[in-house]
Amino acid sequence: MGNRIQDEIYALLAAEVYNDARGDVNTVNIATTGWVKLPESVSNMENDPLSNGFSASAYQKGDQIVIAFKGTDFLIGVNNGQTASDISTDMV
Repeated sequence: MGNRIQDEIYALLAAEVYNDARGDVNTVNIATTGWVKLPESVSNMENDPLSNGFSASAYQKGDQIVIAFKGTDFLIGVNNGQTASDISTDMV
């Protein structure tokens, strides 16, 4: 495997998956890396009272694909304030 993905790329894609929840000043731009965000990302976080908080995006460059997962985030939208119950669920 000669095309090992650099740690910096993993870090960049892990940060980019949060762009929808960041302000304009704190967004990550992957345009110059050659990586493309695939259109079928999964987000169950935005304004859904039944949300489980799961969100992920897939990125592709050539034949390589990276899937970046967001941590559960109940600090946004209609689920604001459910962080404590989420943490307790994660610990069980």
